[in-house]
Amino acid sequence: MILGANHSTDNQSKKTERLSFIKERYKKLVLEPRKEIEFEIERSLDDEDGAVESA
Repeated sequence: MILGANHSTDNQSKKTERLSFIKERYKKLVLEPRKEIEFEIERSLDDEDGAVESA
């Protein structure tokens, strides 16, 4: 029965590692670019607001 417990622990460990890997990839591929795009949009809007106020 100990063999079965070790197998279950190994599976859980592999699932945890896989989840961690997926979360890290999601962060790098989705969240970071999204933040960069949002920053660029806000900066662009701020620039437009400044140009309107100057005119």
